[in-house]
Amino acid sequence: MKEGEITEDIREVPSEEGKKEEYSDKEKILSRYLKKLKVKDKNSIIEKVRNIEIGHAMALDDNLEQLFEISVGNLYEKLNDYKESTYLIMDGILTSRLVSLLLQLNIKFVACKNKEEDLKIPDKLTVFYF
Repeated sequence: MKEGEITEDIREVPSEEGKKEEYSDKEKILSRYLKKLKVKDKNSIIEKVRNIEIGHAMALDDNLEQLFEISVGNLYEKLNDYKESTYLIMDGILTSRLVSLLLQLNIKFVACKNKEEDLKIPDKLTVFYF
C-alpha cells in the first residue's frame, strides 16, 4: 500500500434470510403456547403482543387477520360484534366478566397484562401474561 492510497475493508454481512427470530424468555413461553394451539404463524401473534399499544386491545380471527384494535374500556361491548374472533391481545386486566364473554364467543387464546385477583381460568381458554 502506497502512502495516500485509500483502501476499503469489505466484509460480507450475513443475510437476514434463514436467521432465527430472537425471543425473550416470555416470548419463548408464548411460542410454546401457540404451538400447542397449532397456530401456523406464531411470529405474527408474538409481533402483535410486542407492539400492542398501552391501554388497547385487538382481536384476530383463525387466519390471524386483525379484526379490530380499540381501547380496553370499549372491549366488552365491541367483542359481541366480532363473533369470529379467535385470539385476543390486550394491554389490560382479564376480568371474570370478560372471561365469561370469551367462553361464549369460543375465543381460545388471550394475551394480557394481568388478571383479576382469584380469577379461575377455564381449561377451554389459554391465557398468556406479558
